[in-house]
Amino acid sequence: MERGIIKIENGEIILPDTPVWMTVWEMSDLFMVSAYGIRKALRQIFRSGIMDEPDAVRPFPYAEGCYAEAYNMEAVAAVAFRINAAACRRFRELMLRRFMEKSLDFYICIPATDCNHRTGYDAAQVWPERHKLS
Repeated sequence: MERGIIKIENGEIILPDTPVWMTVWEMSDLFMVSAYGIRKALRQIFRSGIMDEPDAVRPFPYAEGCYAEAYNMEAVAAVAFRINAAACRRFRELMLRRFMEKSLDFYICIPATDCNHRTGYDAAQVWPERHKLS
C-alpha cells in the first residue's frame, strides 16, 4: 500500500493523491519540531482518548525486514493542533483555509416548536401571545 506525505512548499500545502501516512520523523520535518516533541504530543493525544492508537498507527516497511510506525492524516492534524510552533500554526491556517474553500453547503435544522429542553415546556404553551400567526 502506498502512503502519502504532506509537504509545505512556497506557503502551500501539498497533499498527495494517496492516503496520508507519516512517520514521526516526517512530521518532525513538516512541523520543524523535534521527534521527541511529536512523540510526546501523540502520546498525549492517545492517552486523552481523542483518538484510538490502533486506528491511527500502521507499520510500513522502509528497509528489508525493518518497519516504521506511520500515523494517519487525523493523527497528523491532531499533532498540528496540539503543538504550538510556528510551522504548526502555519499548517493549521493553511488546512483551515483549504477546508473553508472546499466546504460544502450545509443546512441548519430548527425545530418547529421552541421546546425548552431543561424544563420540557413548549414555549408556545407558556407564551401563546408570542407565537400567534398573523
